[in-house]
Amino acid sequence: MEAWVVATGLIFVYLLATIVLGAVANRRMSVDLEDFLLYGRKAGFIVLYLTGVATYHSAFAFLGSGGFFYTHGIGFWAAGAWTVLV
Repeated sequence: MEAWVVATGLIFVYLLATIVLGAVANRRMSVDLEDFLLYGRKAGFIVLYLTGVATYHSAFAFLGSGGFFYTHGIGFWAAGAWTVLV
């Protein structure tokens, strides 16, 4: 049997196992969409703060970094230092 056939078979077996595991876990869970999206309205200040910081840095990484690097060049190092400080 060729290696690519074995690799493809293993990928499909893993995919099937993941789908079955998700289906079994879904039957045991009783969480609705609001609980999932809002964390059951029980998130504390630290969790909300870290979520906001992660959102800000992710938005900069995907949207702002290209233009920032083009405009400022080596100024990336200052942004990197700011990221560490926050």
